Parts: sequence; structure tokens; C-alpha cells
Amino acid sequence: MTTGETIENLEKQEKLLDQNINDKKEELLKIDRKRKVLQSMCDQLQVQKAELIDKINKLNESHHKKREEARDHFGRKLNNLDILMNRYIEPLNKVKFKNSLLHERRKYLAERWKVKETQYIVTLNQIKEQINQTRAKLTAVNMHRMQRDESPFRNPIPSEDPLEVFLANDPIRSMNFGSNPERDWANAFMNTNFEIKFDADINEKEKQINMLQESCRVLHQRKLRLSKLLKEKNQTENPEK
Repeated sequence: MTTGETIENLEKQEKLLDQNINDKKEELLKIDRKRKVLQSMCDQLQVQKAELIDKINKLNESHHKKREEARDHFGRKLNNLDILMNRYIEPLNKVKFKNSLLHERRKYLAERWKVKETQYIVTLNQIKEQINQTRAKLTAVNMHRMQRDESPFRNPIPSEDPLEVFLANDPIRSMNFGSNPERDWANAFMNTNFEIKFDADINEKEKQINMLQESCRVLHQRKLRLSKLLKEKNQTENPEK
């Protein structure tokens, strides 16, 4: 190869290299323009990011402030409720204690009234038995007097004895006078006193029966009222039952 050909080849290669360099420069310019565009977009994104971060910080600060305010508000409200509860808890405990004492007192009174009612019933039965016995005795005395009044010696022959005349004319204690008028007069007087005493005993026993029946009625009413109160209290304390 001659020198001229070599130089020509070198010039061709130089032109190719220049062309490649120009192409590369154009590519670099395009890349630089793209870089600038991307850099601008990145700057905008950085600005938007900063704005978003600022908004987030403001929102967090506002939320934290509101949360602190809400915490303080509800904390004060809770403290006020605690104070109010402490103000009423002692009276409530006193009321509960009094209620328990009242419940025990009602149970004690119910048992006591039940015992008294039983005692009154027993006493009433005893008095009724005594009245029956007294009436039986009175019936026996009346039968004895009827037999005595039906005696043929009820109206004796008048006597000249002043004592017999006096006793025979006595409308209250007139009776058969036999061989012993003093004894017969004493028997008649005792029989009359027995009858009066039996009548008085019967009246007294009937008064006692009426009083005991009234006491039993009052006790029964108290028992019913107390049972009703206990039932209402149990329903109030245990509504699920």
C-alpha cells in the first residue's frame, strides 16, 4: 500500500471518528436534556415531599394537641367522677349496712312474732280448755241445783223455830231444811257463790280469749306484712330470681 492510500484511509477513519464523536455528542445532549427534565421533576417532587411532610407534621401536631386536650378533659371529668363517687360511697355503705341490719331485725322480729303467735295459740287453747272445764263444773252444779229444787222437801212445813222461819222466807237462799238447817243454808250459800264465781270466771276467760284472738290477728297481720316486705326486698336484691 502506498503512502497516499494510507493517508486516504486515515482521513476516512478520521471522518468516521468525527461522525461518531458528533453522534455521541448529540446523544450526550439528549441525555443531558433528559437529565435536566428529570432533575426538574425530582426538584418538584422534593418540594411536594417537603409540603407533604410539613402537612403531616402539622396534622400530627394538631392531633397530638387535640389528643392532649381530650386527655386533659376526660382526665378532669374522671377525677370529678371519682370525687363524686367518693362523696356518695360512704353514705351508700352506711345505707347498705343499715339495710343489712334492718333485714336481720326483720328476720328476728318475724321469728319472735312467730314464737309469740305460737305461745298465744297455746295459751288460748289452755284458756278454752279451762272454760270447758269450768262450764262442765257449772253444768254439774246446775244439775245438782235442779235435782235439789225438784226435791219433795223443797217447801218444808213451817216451823216455829225463828231461824227456820227466817231461812224459809229468804227468797235468795230458800232451800230444803232438814235436821241441820245451818249446814243446808251454808251449802246453799256456797252453791250460789260458786255459780257467781263460775260466771265471773267464764266472763273473764272470754275476755282473755277475745284479747288473745285480737293479739293473734294483729300478729298474723304483722307476719303477712313482714313476709311481703321480705319478699319485695329479695326481689329487689335478686331481680334475676
